[in-house]
Amino acid sequence: MANTEKRRTLFYILMMGLTLAAACWLLVSALKPETAYAANTTYYVDADSGNDGNSGTSPTAAWKTLAKVNATTFGAGDKILFKAGTSYTGQLWPKGSGASGNPIVVDLYGTGSKPVINGAGTVTETVRLYNQQYWEIRNLEITNLGPTRALRRAVWIEASDFGVVNYIHLLNLDIHDVNSIIGDWDLDGGGIIVRVTGAAVSTKYNDVLIQGNTIKSVDSTGIFLRSGWMNRGAMNGGAGPWAGSTNVVVRSNSLNDIGGDGIVICESAGPLVEYNVVSNADRRMSGSHTAIWNMNTDDAVYQYNEAYLTRNPNGADGLGFDADGNSHRSLYQYNYSHDNEGGFMDICNYEGPQSFNDDVVVRYNISQNDRTRLFASCGRNVNANIYNNTIFTSAAGNLLFLWDYADPTTSDSMLNFKNNIIYNSGILSFDCNACTRGYTPRSFDYNTFFGNHHSSEPADPHKSTADPKFVNPGSGGNGRNTVDGYKLQPNSPAINTGVAIANNGGKDYWGNPIPYAGGSTDRGAFEYQGTPPTPPLAPVIGTTWKASLQFSDVQGQDQWYYKQKNLFYGTYSNDTWNAANQWWVGSQYYAIITKNLIAPDAANDSVRAWVAPATGTITITGVVRKSNVTCGDGAVATMMKNGSALWGPQVVAYNDALGYSLYLTTTVTAGDTIYFGINKNTLNDYCDTLNWDPTITWGDRKVWKASEGFSETQGQDGWYYREWNGSSYTYKTWDAAKGWWVGNVNYSTIMSTSQHAQTGRDAVRTWVAPKAGTITITGTVKKDNVNTGDGVVVSILKNLTTIWGNQTIAWDDSTGYTHSVVTTVNAGDNIDFRVNSNVVNDYADNVNWDPTITYS
Repeated sequence: MANTEKRRTLFYILMMGLTLAAACWLLVSALKPETAYAANTTYYVDADSGNDGNSGTSPTAAWKTLAKVNATTFGAGDKILFKAGTSYTGQLWPKGSGASGNPIVVDLYGTGSKPVINGAGTVTETVRLYNQQYWEIRNLEITNLGPTRALRRAVWIEASDFGVVNYIHLLNLDIHDVNSIIGDWDLDGGGIIVRVTGAAVSTKYNDVLIQGNTIKSVDSTGIFLRSGWMNRGAMNGGAGPWAGSTNVVVRSNSLNDIGGDGIVICESAGPLVEYNVVSNADRRMSGSHTAIWNMNTDDAVYQYNEAYLTRNPNGADGLGFDADGNSHRSLYQYNYSHDNEGGFMDICNYEGPQSFNDDVVVRYNISQNDRTRLFASCGRNVNANIYNNTIFTSAAGNLLFLWDYADPTTSDSMLNFKNNIIYNSGILSFDCNACTRGYTPRSFDYNTFFGNHHSSEPADPHKSTADPKFVNPGSGGNGRNTVDGYKLQPNSPAINTGVAIANNGGKDYWGNPIPYAGGSTDRGAFEYQGTPPTPPLAPVIGTTWKASLQFSDVQGQDQWYYKQKNLFYGTYSNDTWNAANQWWVGSQYYAIITKNLIAPDAANDSVRAWVAPATGTITITGVVRKSNVTCGDGAVATMMKNGSALWGPQVVAYNDALGYSLYLTTTVTAGDTIYFGINKNTLNDYCDTLNWDPTITWGDRKVWKASEGFSETQGQDGWYYREWNGSSYTYKTWDAAKGWWVGNVNYSTIMSTSQHAQTGRDAVRTWVAPKAGTITITGTVKKDNVNTGDGVVVSILKNLTTIWGNQTIAWDDSTGYTHSVVTTVNAGDNIDFRVNSNVVNDYADNVNWDPTITYS
């Protein structure tokens, strides 16, 4: 964050020094002889073939040196043209002023490269104007590189005790290699510096245009406009009352490799900073520096800019943008911030009741892969509104949402976040342990938080955690036109779900109208243009998704995904399909997911995920248990909805063949993700694989059917397979070759729709009630083979108490009995479907019985 108090003190010292410097320049210039010429004349300068004794008024009579130009006072409409391809060493400081509608123009003539004005480190500024107006300087290459660092500038425009200085246009200049000093706050060295000094007459600029320039490898500042007439609010050490320059436009400039700040505009009324690109700022400076920012301005508009790779060498600023202190109504819109080491947006101010930084608006910007923090706040910021921004963080990101260094003495600061989409692929914390001072209140409403969810994520009355369904998130490159991946797909839940905001600028990042005709405001920086398709119809109540039955080699098939979660970063990534083994595998061999098995590796959880196709209620059932009970040390199972735990973490012991039966009902929004994750326990052993075959049912589940829940897992879907010896139960064993459950002899079996007992061993299919309620048990029980046997005895019990039966089914009874039993149950109650062998145990006494249990 810009240390505004420190900036203020150092600026005052700097202003006093500049005032003295200006006086010295006046004295020196007064001693120099200058020649005045008639106005509206074109003068030519040719370092190769010119002669200062010439008239200078034609290419064949060109002047030769900068000294000749500097000794001349020019008038309205004059042109000073340097021959293309020529080079000059020293300082360019022509004298005189133009007139309204008739400026003095510095330009090139001929074909070839731009003329070079090289200060060579021998002068403080390579191109200079002092108390001169109506000047247009364009198409020059300007540099000022000395053997050692000293205060240097490429272009220095200064006004002192003058009043209003009009029309300074600096166009299409190539500025590079200026090695000025790089102390904490040496902002007055660098590329283009426009300054107001003096203390006698209030002075400001009107009509400053800095456009189309390239600035590279300069220290310390790329473009800087500053005035000593700054006093208001918390600033009282300047030359006098605030006098904001007017009609300041900084447009379409490209800045790269800047020692400190890129573009800084101060003491201006309604400045416009647009279509600029600043990359690799804050490369060599100490102190706090940002790519593009304003301070002590009114109604500044910063739009269509790009800031990226701003460095952060000392851990201070390093952000893309900054709405800084003592300003009214700063507006940052349609900007692209990416890969800045210090973050996206700073809102910083002085402290105390006299300070103000009010009504900042940050809207319809895109931030991609910015680091350290997304936002920063310091001092007193009143009513900052941050809305409809799209923010993407990379999987490697580990950053703060907001770094806060608020003014603890005031209570009217406020940051309001609305309609933003935060797509977090990494770790994004909303807690700030380093923020030890005051706390800026902030409000959140109608924001989307998608991806990884930190426990500190704020509450939001209209929060969405659904996938916003960007076209291609994270795909932005260098250039504002590379971010189409952040447009919304037609089925995005962000469409028409934002809140209308008054005076929102009327258009989105791409220039689309807001809202689209007939629609409502979307979330994020893109306003979908068109009528989105009808939201997906909710599946029919009772629709089921079963992991093993819908397992496939396609990510997303039937809503199922196969992922790993990095234990260090907490980030998800997709597994890869292994066709040879018919399973999904992570970055290490142990991390596998099969149709019903799941195993982690040492560094990653294995995660089966299901994405909700619509908004509604789901019921999650299943059992998680150890697959191989002879080795390992177990594993840890967890079920999450987005970033919140639904169940677990629960250790499943290495020898736990029964595990844990799950029954959960929860609401989901379209795009919500249910994660079934397995983490290693203490060790990571190849045999610490868990059997977990979850079933998801649309609606508050009411129906369980034996054949539909039949599986190789005890407890799956609430069903167990046992034997009764007259006094106790034992569990049957799964026979994979035959696809049934078998007891202590081959006749003692349970299949998907049938049961077979043996003498002294009843075959018992058991259903465990997942919740309390009234149930109806329906079905028909009859002999399968009516050619032999001596029949069976069947019954239904609740917790060992018979509620239907004991019915004898004759050996040839193909009709049997139909039952409809109503009873109440508590969660955990057992309903047993028991088959007794009657008198003789015969291989043909198999019983067909596929009961259904329905809650009222």
